[in-house]
Amino acid sequence: MRAEDRRVGQMERLLHMRTLPILGTLSPEDLGLVAEQARTRVFQEGERLLRQGEPIAAVHIMIEGRVHLQRGEQALGHATPGAGVGGLGYLARDPKGIDAVAETEVVALELDGDTLDEILEDRFPVLRHVLRETTRGLIDLWHEAPRECLASQTRMSAPGFTSPLDLVQRMLFLREGLPFTRASTSALADLSRGLVELTFEPGTVLWRRGDPGRQVQMLVDGTVACSSPIEGFGLQPEPGYPLGGLEAVAGARRWYDAVCESPVVTLSGNAEILFDLFEDNSDVALAYLAQIARVHLDVLERIAASGRQSSLLPFFGGNLEG
Repeated sequence: MRAEDRRVGQMERLLHMRTLPILGTLSPEDLGLVAEQARTRVFQEGERLLRQGEPIAAVHIMIEGRVHLQRGEQALGHATPGAGVGGLGYLARDPKGIDAVAETEVVALELDGDTLDEILEDRFPVLRHVLRETTRGLIDLWHEAPRECLASQTRMSAPGFTSPLDLVQRMLFLREGLPFTRASTSALADLSRGLVELTFEPGTVLWRRGDPGRQVQMLVDGTVACSSPIEGFGLQPEPGYPLGGLEAVAGARRWYDAVCESPVVTLSGNAEILFDLFEDNSDVALAYLAQIARVHLDVLERIAASGRQSSLLPFFGGNLEG
């Protein structure tokens, strides 16, 4: 059978999507919903799946063939069956895009971006799952490439309020940090009411490696020493930093120690408060997801620029060769 005559049935689509870490652990119902929206595409040798300088309009899940990937002047590798080409760029709303050129005849499942947006906005379990898996992938990158992750951190700016913070001050404090810049006033008020202001004395252990990571500690004031056996870790959170936020969203355990070096004030809340906000405000959730995906892209580009290749390419799956 010629590749251009290939038709991929529902069951085969499900099996191929199961290979992607970010989709493979979706519930059967949700995975089936995504698979129904995919269509078979065939690209000839030399044909472009994606072009730099253009927003990524679709994600391509590789079934057959090999695709060369490049971002800017930096080659990222080669996608082979099981990879999801363009996934991170789509989630990041990346205007820079990537070059994806077929090196052989390629058969892929194409998921249109507009359709994916509808799924993420209408099916919160899918959006929550993608948030969790993308955040878990970023934690993995911290373990693999801590220096590149540090270099990619967004500096937070936070108002210098004096404790205790009233409701308006809490809202203004949250407004300074992504993804809350786009949140409505009512959403910020609901989130602010759900947070608890806590104070800690110097020497207080916020958590140790291996502890459950359910709480987020938004750092209002003070200094927290973060340490890990990972060489080059060096995290130094500043006021405004959502300390422990990655683990809370990912449902992961703590992977570094956090100890107060000075008197510390935080706004504390569990992950469910954040997910409640996301469920009622999909634009805020998508802004958070885009922020996490942008950090992924930046870190992966920094790794590639150093002459190395990451073994962790969330959404690309495990089949991306150097």
